[in-house]
Amino acid sequence: MEIRVEQLRNILDIVKPTVPRKTKLPILKNALVKDGKLMATDLESMVIIDVPEVDEAFLLPYAEVLKMLKYVPGYEKLQVHPKNGNLELSWSEGEATYPMDKVKNFPVIPDFEVKDEADIDGDIFIPALASALPYAATESTRPVLNGVTVQFGGPIEIGAGDGYRMANIVLPAQFPTEYTAILPSAAVTTLVHVMAKTPRTPPQGQVLTDIILAKRQIRVALDGKKGLRVAFAPNVSVIVKLIEGSPPAWFKLAPKDEPILKVQFFARDLETAVRRVSDVAHQNKGIVRLQFQDGTGKVSARTDDREVAAKIPLMDMQGEPNRLALNVGYLTEYLKDKEGIVTMSWTGGKTPASFHHSKGPKVLIMPMQANWDEKKSSDKAELEAVAEAPAETTAEAPAGAAPEAKTSKPKRQRAKKAKK
Repeated sequence: MEIRVEQLRNILDIVKPTVPRKTKLPILKNALVKDGKLMATDLESMVIIDVPEVDEAFLLPYAEVLKMLKYVPGYEKLQVHPKNGNLELSWSEGEATYPMDKVKNFPVIPDFEVKDEADIDGDIFIPALASALPYAATESTRPVLNGVTVQFGGPIEIGAGDGYRMANIVLPAQFPTEYTAILPSAAVTTLVHVMAKTPRTPPQGQVLTDIILAKRQIRVALDGKKGLRVAFAPNVSVIVKLIEGSPPAWFKLAPKDEPILKVQFFARDLETAVRRVSDVAHQNKGIVRLQFQDGTGKVSARTDDREVAAKIPLMDMQGEPNRLALNVGYLTEYLKDKEGIVTMSWTGGKTPASFHHSKGPKVLIMPMQANWDEKKSSDKAELEAVAEAPAETTAEAPAGAAPEAKTSKPKRQRAKKAKK
């Protein structure tokens, strides 16, 4: 195979998310070059790129070759050939040899039998998947929660959740078949990466403004074997192995009744107030109290001997009751980096509070139980959260409260310097 260095670097960059750094199957650290294609897989998704220059079959040790090519001029013509169990690379100013695994040991490209397919606006579909991803569960106890759910049909809906909060997006797009698919979290990351790395194909015969404003069409196909294929360009596609099982009824969890409380506020105001009371909240199961009255919001947290409160102005307020308790971690994570106005609505009881911002999905957060008695209780468990397991969450009987959320992993301690 003869190929320009810059072209090969770009191709390897596109498949990067599907080449695992750590794996129990070392063969996956290679890219397969065969039949005019280059492909890589992490067993959840496979990126396939047409490479007309391919004239032989071999495995390319991804990390080693890519690192070496960083220091080879992009304009160089690279010769790549398998020989005597090794992979040999050469260019005008140098050469390299790497041990090569056997092609037959690499996972085969799955047979993809198209059941139905359609063109979808990639500029709304892929970002919607990405915006729902942070709300997917990270624990592996329930695999159906470890991904993003797509309900194909008309319209297309996207959702993700961990049993205590969820994201919901309804897209102005349709698919000819009604089908519910769960995309693994890693596969969503791959789709986002591949879309960012593949060039936009401009429409033919149009003026410059039409080309710039043209929608990024992607071809989405479903097969009868629980697989999904996304074609980003004529020569780049991703095949995703879907998570088996039925997801929770995410789209039924969204409250349909008219809210009994609806308030609007600036995201930055509430985030500052929540962070101000977060220390005390974490001492009492992560509960933050929100109270709304006379155009002002009160954010507070308390224990048996401490209480911190902060006030924020409201843009609008409608309805009663005017108070509820939410988890400090979930609130902080939702409000982070948001600008402008957020609308919060609530239908009361154990139904989730709904948050909506102009840039992002509708997010539902389960309320927590709190003792609203103004007198401080001598009992240390004054604010008692019901931490039901996510497995018990259903559309008809959602979890009564959210557990304390951990929004960041503890930093690793630096290794002590060895004594001389």
